[in-house]
Amino acid sequence: MKNLIFINAGPPRVGGGCLLEIMRSIQNEKTIYDGMILTSKKDLFTREELKKYLNINPNKQFLSSHRMTCEIPQNDKRIIVIVFVRNPINKIRSHYLWARKVKADDEFPEAKKMSFEEFVREFVEKKRNSKVETLLSSFMINQINFFFPNIKKKNIMLDEMIKDKKLLLFPVEEFDSACVLLEKKFPSFFTDMSFALNPNWTTQRNLIKKSSLAILEKSKNVQDDFKLWRKSIENLEQQIEKNFLNRNEFEKSLLNFKRRCLKKKIGQIQGNMINNISLVLTNLTINLFKLVGK
Repeated sequence: MKNLIFINAGPPRVGGGCLLEIMRSIQNEKTIYDGMILTSKKDLFTREELKKYLNINPNKQFLSSHRMTCEIPQNDKRIIVIVFVRNPINKIRSHYLWARKVKADDEFPEAKKMSFEEFVREFVEKKRNSKVETLLSSFMINQINFFFPNIKKKNIMLDEMIKDKKLLLFPVEEFDSACVLLEKKFPSFFTDMSFALNPNWTTQRNLIKKSSLAILEKSKNVQDDFKLWRKSIENLEQQIEKNFLNRNEFEKSLLNFKRRCLKKKIGQIQGNMINNISLVLTNLTINLFKLVGK
């Protein structure tokens, strides 16, 4: 465990940033990230670049970046890749809603003038490229291409990495369960992963018609993403079965984890309330001194 290095790899819009936020709170000194979305879809880390990156950061055990993929030095037994994938329908919807929300044109700027149905027709069915081609727009679908950009037999490599215990593949919709598993599997590193943040994959679900989502689900161009997502569910269940005595032990651990998360959330709310009250009292005091001074 002492020498393991964890790579948090994942394309945008899968909620993987939540894991980075947690690691910054519990293993900040051992965590490194670049926080950048680069402008070219080709700017992903190669094996050699990752090797150099590790050499100049020998004390880091957790690396997270939207440039990280599953292409790692295969002979490096220290590395374990953690990958979150997302129901492709929710992922496409997130791309669309975010592109319409932000002012910057860094992700499907065309969406601002499109209905969701038009967006799907152009960028999913026709596989049209956005005029602003970045990591955000280049890997909305066919996510396997992101994880293994330079390997032909991508699915074979995916299965081999899982078999060799080099890859932990999780569905982001089961983020809590994945956290509980990591705490159990690597307790000295993933110590207390409970959080107070709000994962963004649950937001704005009702802004698009269910009928439109149902049509999208049948699209042939998202079926490979569905296979990958289902494989992540299967992998999570297999890991739970291997690392817990039984389902009952896992459910108890999950319940305890959710209680810890709730406790942190309550503490965060109380802290914000106290801070706001302090600001109000400070302003009142300042105003009173001003009145007395007059």
